[in-house]
Amino acid sequence: MAEITTTTENFSEGYIWRKIYRGQALEEIWIKTKNGGDVDALITQNVYDYYTSLSNYHLFPAQNRSIHLSVKACYAVFILLSAAVDLNSPDFYEVCLGCGPGYAFTYFRRKYRTEILRLYTPEIINCAEHVTFTLNWTEFGRITLTKDTDNGTEVVIDWTDPTPLPIQGVGIMTAWGNDGIWILKHVSCIGKLWADGGLRDLMVDSGVYAGCTVDQMLLGKQFNRSVRGLTLVYEALRSLWFASFFKWCEENDGIDAIPKDVWVMLSKCQAKFSDESESYKDVLNELTILYTTHVLPLTPKIDSKDKIL
Repeated sequence: MAEITTTTENFSEGYIWRKIYRGQALEEIWIKTKNGGDVDALITQNVYDYYTSLSNYHLFPAQNRSIHLSVKACYAVFILLSAAVDLNSPDFYEVCLGCGPGYAFTYFRRKYRTEILRLYTPEIINCAEHVTFTLNWTEFGRITLTKDTDNGTEVVIDWTDPTPLPIQGVGIMTAWGNDGIWILKHVSCIGKLWADGGLRDLMVDSGVYAGCTVDQMLLGKQFNRSVRGLTLVYEALRSLWFASFFKWCEENDGIDAIPKDVWVMLSKCQAKFSDESESYKDVLNELTILYTTHVLPLTPKIDSKDKIL
């Protein structure tokens, strides 16, 4: 299935793209933050006034105690965890990425003029491409920030506040002469759209996820698990579709229109499924060509007659 992208809402500083890809309903919110000036929590008492609240975009990460985002900027990228949804509170945590001498440090602050951590993190952000981070926190005060890298996940911050602040709002900012472009992704209203249509039962009955985990996934929480779960459902539905398709072919003399080479390549592909060698890729490419040439032209007939698609 081709990727479908629709711009549904526009804001003064950003816009939302809703995407459906391989059955996954995702929402990408792109936000551009302009230079906020020479401000940060170390020197600016009302620094929260310079942040863009994610509540302006109908995002409330505090409900999940987690936010998954990507940002492209040269330096001075800020994230605020506030005790107020609108950020207007002196109780907050501030994360600064690419700050300090040579823009090579990460700072973590708790309230105005209180620096907790000063970490050497060279090249933690990038002018030319988006870098992805996940920020999590618990009601018991543990705050973790991880960065996605080519080698896996890298822990940037892991700190526990003995007297945690009640986080209600999240804000973003770029400052000190720098602009930035942010991408925030989350599963979009999955539970509201399809939970009662059997999606929850399907995921629980698969045995892969526990019921409580599925409930969290359908609320838009646990982003990575949600995407994997929806991919699993998509693949299961496609398997059912193919079973129905071949049954239709048998009942409508469509099998003869499919060359034996297709079945041979299907068998080879199945046999080499766990093989990452070049030979498997060759088999898969050949199967794709055969499918596109001989099988795909039959599918509109099913769509128009039996509504299987």
